[in-house]
Formats: sequence, structure tokens, C-alpha cells
Amino acid sequence: MDREKYKAYKVDLSGNKVSCLCKMFEKIGLLCKHVLWVLKDRGFADIPREYLLDRWSKCPTCRPIFNVVRTTLLANCLSIEDHQSKISELWSEVFTSVSLVEDNEELGDELLEILRSFNEKLTNSVKRGKSKNKKAKMEMLIGSKIPSEASVLPPEKCKNKGSGRQITSSK
Repeated sequence: MDREKYKAYKVDLSGNKVSCLCKMFEKIGLLCKHVLWVLKDRGFADIPREYLLDRWSKCPTCRPIFNVVRTTLLANCLSIEDHQSKISELWSEVFTSVSLVEDNEELGDELLEILRSFNEKLTNSVKRGKSKNKKAKMEMLIGSKIPSEASVLPPEKCKNKGSGRQITSSK
């Protein structure tokens, strides 16, 4: 039941297929709140992949079109999405851990010690050069090595319309 309009909408769910009488997904490509409530109620942890259209993703141009063979750009783009997803999951775990120990000072001290120890380990790892630097990350993203030297030539002179007269401004 949609409380704003006092209308009832029928949502059909069979397997991973879902449809609603409001037809919002068919019209604009977004799942309506009716479908989202049904998916939540049925215990779905994720929205089924067929309802996540490429145009709403962070990297829509990297997806294959008409079964084109996977390219380096696609692979890099997907690995960036995986990386961002992993970072979000890490933040979620940190916030969950903190919320679980906020009422228990002993467990809070233990979590703090674990995090400090792990941060020290990460800092030492970075100092030894085990993590990628910014240049290596950029090279991975563009799919080629950054040249050590580049020559830039001055632009060729261009002619304006007509007989080649120059345009000057007067005040």
C-alpha cells in the first residue's frame, strides 16, 4: 500500500524476477519503492543484477556492448569498482565494530589496540615500498606506461577567415 496516494500496488516476485503494477522500472529504469520493500521483506541482501542498469553505474562506458571482447579498459574499470566496493565494505566493518564495542570499555580498548597495531603494520609496509605509488596506479588505469620524456611542439599558425588579416581588439 502506497501511503502517499492511498493506492495498493501488486508486486509479483518469482525467483529473481520482480514486477510492479506501477511499471516504474519499465518506464525509467529504476526499481520503485514497492519492489524494494518486497525484496527487503523477502530477505534479499542485494538487488538482482538484471535490475542494475549500466546507465546508473559509476563506469557505464566500460561495460561490453553487443558482446564485444573484454578490453583492458573494461578490466581496469571493473577492478576499480571492485576496489571501491571493498573500501565501502571495510568502512562498514569498522563502523559496525565501533558500534558493537561502544558500551564495553574493555572491548573498546582491545579494538583500539588491534587497529593501532594494524596501522603500524601498514605504515611499515608503505615505507618499504610494497604499496603502489600514484604513478603506477595511473599507468594501470590508462593501460600503458607514462613516458619519462615528452616533447611539446608549438601550435601551427592559423589563418582567420578571409585574406589572413589579424583581428585586434580596440577599446
